[in-house]
Amino acid sequence: MSRFLLLGRAHAAALLLLLCSAAAQAQAITPVDTGLPVVRVTTAGAAPITSKDTYLSGTLKIIDGTRVVYGAGLYDGATQIRGRGNSTWLMPKKPFRLRLPVAAPILDMPADRDWVLLANYTDKSLVRTDVAFELSRRLGLTWTPRMRHVELFVNDEYLGSYLLGEHVKVATDRVNITPIGTSDNLAPELTGGYFIEVDQLANLEPGDFYVVTASGILFNLKEPSGSRITDQQKAYITTYLQDLERTLMRDDFADPAIGYAAYLDVDTFINWYLVNELVKNVDAPFVSSVYLYKDRGQKLRMGPAWDFDLAAGNVDFSRARDPRGWRIRDQALWFNRLFQDPAFAKKVRQRWNSIKRSQIDTLPAYIDQLAATLSTSHQENFRRWSMTQYDWPNAVVAGSYTGELRYLKNWLAQRIAWMDRRINDME
Repeated sequence: MSRFLLLGRAHAAALLLLLCSAAAQAQAITPVDTGLPVVRVTTAGAAPITSKDTYLSGTLKIIDGTRVVYGAGLYDGATQIRGRGNSTWLMPKKPFRLRLPVAAPILDMPADRDWVLLANYTDKSLVRTDVAFELSRRLGLTWTPRMRHVELFVNDEYLGSYLLGEHVKVATDRVNITPIGTSDNLAPELTGGYFIEVDQLANLEPGDFYVVTASGILFNLKEPSGSRITDQQKAYITTYLQDLERTLMRDDFADPAIGYAAYLDVDTFINWYLVNELVKNVDAPFVSSVYLYKDRGQKLRMGPAWDFDLAAGNVDFSRARDPRGWRIRDQALWFNRLFQDPAFAKKVRQRWNSIKRSQIDTLPAYIDQLAATLSTSHQENFRRWSMTQYDWPNAVVAGSYTGELRYLKNWLAQRIAWMDRRINDME
């Protein structure tokens, strides 16, 4: 996330003061059994986790829930842990990265070494990320990160209700594209796979290779990484992205043979668009945490979906708070241009109408299921962290968990109704 870059200096300074204030520091508590799995991380010497860059060694023990029972993936062994996130790392309740010494299954998720613990501190409903990922699965994105609600303890301190799940990376059970090596410098091997994140310069690491298109979109190559990408691969993916954007801007951009459809997989763009537009994801207009991938011999595809704590009306510095109005369609250049093609708009309308009743209108019922799962967890979480305090950038502070869920469901109902009217008015 790069929300600071979207703010004025005064707003950003006020946020930093808020995050550092004594009022934001909660007191440690001993929670009751919430029925969820318990994750216990102990660092060597009980060292505090203070860095996003340096892993600390420690142990990880996962205890199955008494009510939400998985019966598998109860890891008990060595781990490394560090911080993660950008603006979220500045919050009192912090997110983390876990790395295991060897790939292992966690709960009912496929084996891997790399995992995340998402804090969802600014989302007082605790479910926006879960709901968005459920929508992503319902719309059929190729891979959606699996997440499980857990209770987290670090060095015996209760940190609250977290999502434990899959780190976004190239792997067979995650972003499943053909690995590209340093010897893959001629077609067809040269054509993939590439894994890309739209991001901002301030978020990049030393040595990252990135492409900035004529319109100013920054595409950061996650795979192959900057240390392993060859000059031929740099030239290929740079040319591909630049040519795609130039094609989008041409008068014949909609020609099915030589236009944008020759470069991008339209169906994946539509599915990703509907997920992010429906929840009005504040970062989705090609700001940050926007992922794309290009497999060998294939077109550019969008996904996976990611980063939804400031979605669905949970933001006060942007018009994304309003359930009315387009977000991605108006503010993301590529999608703005795609919607100028009547054939693309028609496909969006057809896709929306094919899934609205079964997959979108039923989201409030899914939220109710999550609320039941978190019926005790949310109580313990908000004994540890404030329910009634404003935390940047909350659009509302309902003052109760019931009120937060009511606001979320009402916002989604208004959003769905507005989008349904507008999508079906498209000509």
